[in-house]
Amino acid sequence: IRCKKAGAFVVIAHPQWSGMSLSDARTLAPYSHSVEIYNHGCAVDCDRPDGTYMLDLLLGDDFKLSAIATDDAHFKTNDYFGGWVNVKAESNDPNALVNALKEGHFYSSCGPEIYNLTLEKSSIKVRCSKVKTVLVLGYGSSSNVIHGDDLTSTEVSLEPFFNSNWIRLVVIDKDGNRAWTNPIWNF
Repeated sequence: IRCKKAGAFVVIAHPQWSGMSLSDARTLAPYSHSVEIYNHGCAVDCDRPDGTYMLDLLLGDDFKLSAIATDDAHFKTNDYFGGWVNVKAESNDPNALVNALKEGHFYSSCGPEIYNLTLEKSSIKVRCSKVKTVLVLGYGSSSNVIHGDDLTSTEVSLEPFFNSNWIRLVVIDKDGNRAWTNPIWNF
């Protein structure tokens, strides 16, 4: 609570690595801005990098949280440069960057780049670096996917998401590296 009140960008960190329960995450969510959906240090050192499951459950509970990837480098092993955010801020000023993070003006990545998203009435269009898979995910099991070779632009139908008040997009490259958008609410 104190961190958020002090103006910090607060993250529910590495939920898979810590074995965090949904109950514990629910107590933290009101005081948080984001869930760490990928932690490269946890991927390299213990194969527990994922927080997407926890994020999706909290989104299903209507917590308005973003999705952040990090490398969490401790420099004891090759645990650096594996996860990051691409922030769209007005400047590189620390306050502008923190404000952009709080507003969700970023996407997270382990490699692929997302250049543009356009939300239409019944679809979402994406332009990105070369990927093999473009996924749109929503509440519960709702999802839609496009597979291909060297996809750089595609459109995904939103028809499967009639029962979801949020969606998020994931792109996956030929090496299995991912980039994740933040949730889009009430699309």
